[in-house]
Amino acid sequence: MSVTMNTGAIKKYFPATQTEFESSKGSAKAASYEPSVSVSAKLHYETPYYQIPVYPTNTTAAIGKANYTAFMFAANEVVNAIASKTGADENIVGRALQYGITVPLGLFQGIVQHETGHGYRYWEQGVPVEYEFGVTNGRTCPQSDKELPLEARILMNGGGFEGNHALTNYIADQTMLYGGDARNSFLYFANKLNQTYYIAVGPYARGEHKDNNDVYNYVENMTELGGGDPGFTRDDIRFGAYWNLADPTTLLTLYNSLRYVATGEKRYDIPDFLPRTGFLLTPLGPEYYFSTPFRYNKTLFDPYFRMAVNSDGNSYGGGVHMKNINLDKRISMDADVDVWVQDKELGGMFKDVVYFPINNGMELGIGGSAKSRGYVPGQPLDAYYGFVVDTKIEDVRFSARE
Repeated sequence: MSVTMNTGAIKKYFPATQTEFESSKGSAKAASYEPSVSVSAKLHYETPYYQIPVYPTNTTAAIGKANYTAFMFAANEVVNAIASKTGADENIVGRALQYGITVPLGLFQGIVQHETGHGYRYWEQGVPVEYEFGVTNGRTCPQSDKELPLEARILMNGGGFEGNHALTNYIADQTMLYGGDARNSFLYFANKLNQTYYIAVGPYARGEHKDNNDVYNYVENMTELGGGDPGFTRDDIRFGAYWNLADPTTLLTLYNSLRYVATGEKRYDIPDFLPRTGFLLTPLGPEYYFSTPFRYNKTLFDPYFRMAVNSDGNSYGGGVHMKNINLDKRISMDADVDVWVQDKELGGMFKDVVYFPINNGMELGIGGSAKSRGYVPGQPLDAYYGFVVDTKIEDVRFSARE
């Protein structure tokens, strides 16, 4: 596997035979006069997943962790540090101005996560991509004329929503395990609201055709897959968007974001039981997701159920994800069990990762994972088995505790 990234500034530090770097300059779109920055991250992938001996726990979720880390650093270490030094966080006007910076950061972080979700699905097919990020939108541009299978195109259409789904689940898991923080609460709410708005109020919901729209492209590809019938209706997609927002965690994060502005209270407690909802565009049809996570003895258990809307009515699944199972004072384990019926075929996935401390606030996870063919958010469609490598960065989780 070779990697090509556009960064330019550090070209001289790496030999060209290993990694190539190019400069990428900002540009402006004349049609809308909206400033944008073109950022390229090209990944050339040469072998199918099942041949890789080391496999990350979930590439889309790993991207979510990276984006969450970047947001928490920007929000906590930069914005909040300035607010604390200047005393702006001691009054409602100062905190409102502080949120005037944090809110756009959260919205932009959601856009980055959405586009990198698309990029991951292109990467899976060996297609390099370039990202273009504007003030309020982004675009993932494939840099190859490679003809892709229909199922792969459908996965790419829904990859952005997979990215947002992975990020919100990660934030919610951290919140249930370690307590809530008002400054990352908005990142959760912004991702949920952005996804719902894009689907429920966007061009597809209004019946307006628009090229390069994720939902339109998804419906067109699903119609081709179904031989002229996608197997679902516009109302099924619109309902899914609102189902995604009808999430108790969304309301809780919004409330505590506003409470921080009004009172200055950053930290808040989370109930031991707090359901979540989600919505994805999958090769099986629009999929509704419902989970009932609960915390017991410092371990998070997350049983869930998912169901896809399609013409055969036989695609559903469930399972349980367990995080922070204490094996020792410093050693913990995460384990996932997933089962499903898709296209009348029974399938499943199992993952087990044990985490060891390697540095102050950082853990290295090593384990194994196996999966039959079938759709799981953020995972390859084909069957695979192999080792798992993951990390946990506790400094980010606890930097909010003051």
